[in-house]
Formats: sequence, structure tokens, C-alpha cells
Amino acid sequence: MITNFFNTIARISILAMVSLLCNCCIPHYYTNQGCKSISLISSFQLLKVDNNQLFSIGGSLNIFYCDNYILFQLPQNPAPTTADNNNGGDITMKKVKVEETKCAYVIYNKKYNYGYLFDSLSIEKPRVISIDSFLTMRTFKKFPFYLENNVSLVEASRNKINHTLIEKYIYKDKKDISYADTIYYFYRKGFKNIEYSFSKKLDSIKKLKLYSVRLIYNKVPKGNHGMDIPKREFLFEIENNNSYSNKIVDFINRFKEKESSMPYSKRQQ
Repeated sequence: MITNFFNTIARISILAMVSLLCNCCIPHYYTNQGCKSISLISSFQLLKVDNNQLFSIGGSLNIFYCDNYILFQLPQNPAPTTADNNNGGDITMKKVKVEETKCAYVIYNKKYNYGYLFDSLSIEKPRVISIDSFLTMRTFKKFPFYLENNVSLVEASRNKINHTLIEKYIYKDKKDISYADTIYYFYRKGFKNIEYSFSKKLDSIKKLKLYSVRLIYNKVPKGNHGMDIPKREFLFEIENNNSYSNKIVDFINRFKEKESSMPYSKRQQ
């Protein structure tokens, strides 16, 4: 009986070791179902000094979340668009989604403060970059979307059909012309496991995702060289991106396999 007992323990130990070795040796591959993606959209209405006319610049980039890996798909040919006026003279905002023919890609492991820039999905000739600098320049990481101590809530409404919460704020103290006259925040559910946030504090307080921010600048009579400055708007928004190529997930899997052999430079740019 004692012999049978020890034989049983031995078999269990061997099976446990085999299971552990298999789990260590077989890599985990991501699928489209295992990753989440959003599009980050921005649009800015600016004024041409020479003719006092508005024009819009902006674009979009896609962000993919696969556990510890985050990938950014960057269009390399963003193009400006022209702002339109409606019958009332106000500006009609259009979300700008850039038609891209070629993209660059930035990927990083959340455990590190650096990432890799690729010119294509080939996993060749990467350039090491600072992730903090990249996020600041391309994803508005340090943009003050919510200045808690300098805003007052004017109005709030709920859309029961699409379960959207809309809040209207104004600044208590407009320190200079860069401060908008009105701020609109749009919240809703449906962004599970999406880390990107315009304001983690508002996301937490509202128990919803702040998915769109609109900064409205009122018309300024005789504001520029004696000419009126039209009403303007800055738009920031995220949307769920549920349709993307399997090549994206394949790229992440290939990067994960080769990550340990990727070049690293302390002289990050």
C-alpha cells in the first residue's frame, strides 16, 4: 500500500512538471478576440491670418490592447480638411478620419518605458523611442482635458436611447484666449479593457467612459486685424474599432516572439 501511495505521488509530480514545462515552452498567441482596439480622433479648427478663414486639421490613429502590449497604427499622410459653415454662420464640425495609404507602427511592452517604431508590419529595422514623449506628442497624454478646480458644471442631460451622458462646463477663470468658452463632455459605456482616457478621474466618478471632448470658442467680433473671428471647435474622441486586419494581431504575436532580441538604446529619442 505504501508503495502504491508513493507511485501515485510520483505520477502526480511528473504530470505537474510536464504541465509546467508545456505552459512555459508553448507561447501564448493573441487573436482578434483577445485584443481590444479604439480609434483616437482629433480635429482642430484654426484661422488663416492672411484671409481670416477657418480651416480644419486633424486625423486619427488606431490603438490596440493585447495584455501587456500596446500597438499604435499611425497614418503617414495626414491631410487637412476645410471647415464648413451652416446656415446660421456657425461651423459644422466633421470628424476627420484620414485616408491612409501607408502606416507606421509603434509598439511597446507596458513593463518598459521605451518602445519601437516600425515603418511597416515587417518587424524589421525598428527604432527605439521614448514612450512618454510619444504619448505626449501623439495621444495628448498631458493635455489638460479636465481642470477640476477651474470649471463649473452648467448643464447635464442623459440620452435614454443610447445611454449617453452629456455635461456642459465653463471655466471659472479664463486666463487667456487658449481657454475655451464652453466645454462639452460626452460619456457612455462600452469601452471595457480600454486604458486610454481623457480623464481617469471623470471615468471613475461617472462610472462611464469620457469618450468625447468638445472645446467651443465663441465668435469674437473684430478680433483679428479688425475682422471677426468665427466660432471654432476642437474635437477629441475615441471610438471602438472592431474591424481590423488579422495582420495587426499577427504583427503583435511576431513582435512578442522577437522582443528579447530587439535592439535597445539608452539614447532614446
